[in-house]
Amino acid sequence: MEQNQAKLRLLIVEPEFLVRKGISSILDSIPEFRVAGEAATAKEALELFKKYEFDCVLTELWQENPDKSLLAKLREHNINVPVVVLTASRAVQSLFDAMRLGAQGYLLKTLSPEVWKQVILSAVNKDRPFATKVACDILRELAPQLEERDKAPEEEVASVTAREKEILILLAQGLSNKEIGDKLGISPNTVKNHLQRLQNKLGVENRTQMMSYAIKKYL
Repeated sequence: MEQNQAKLRLLIVEPEFLVRKGISSILDSIPEFRVAGEAATAKEALELFKKYEFDCVLTELWQENPDKSLLAKLREHNINVPVVVLTASRAVQSLFDAMRLGAQGYLLKTLSPEVWKQVILSAVNKDRPFATKVACDILRELAPQLEERDKAPEEEVASVTAREKEILILLAQGLSNKEIGDKLGISPNTVKNHLQRLQNKLGVENRTQMMSYAIKKYL
């Protein structure tokens, strides 16, 4: 593991050997990255941290028990490194578990290497990858599960105004109330009021349900 300051040093943690090698090959082909370590288990990964430094970790979540995943173990050992969950699971609960455990990014293995690159760079630079265009790509893939889970309405409500539609589109892109307000030239409080009215109009319970509805209808 030679030092190469020009590239971000990645640790890949994936239990399946062939999958791990495939991921490493893809990431090594991206000029900004160098795969500096590989591990099949959380235990192996923790051993590597005793010898080497990494700029970012990509790991499976271990769906049977997320609280025993590498993400959880890193927090237990106070190892402060950006973590991106890279998974094949489309279960909405996986996304929620990753966020709960402090992941800086979440990627589906079906997304393109360019999206992988964006999320990893955002995680390392602390650019809130969950609130970017990439998050929209991920949520679009998860939209069927979000819809089933949250029972978001299937048909557009006729009383949604043009302004409310603009807000829904920006909400679906992962923007905060302040960011939506900046885009539309209105205050965050006005955005909040619009969202509260939309919640009643659409018959949804929370922001996630509104986002699911907006992704399906407008993106």
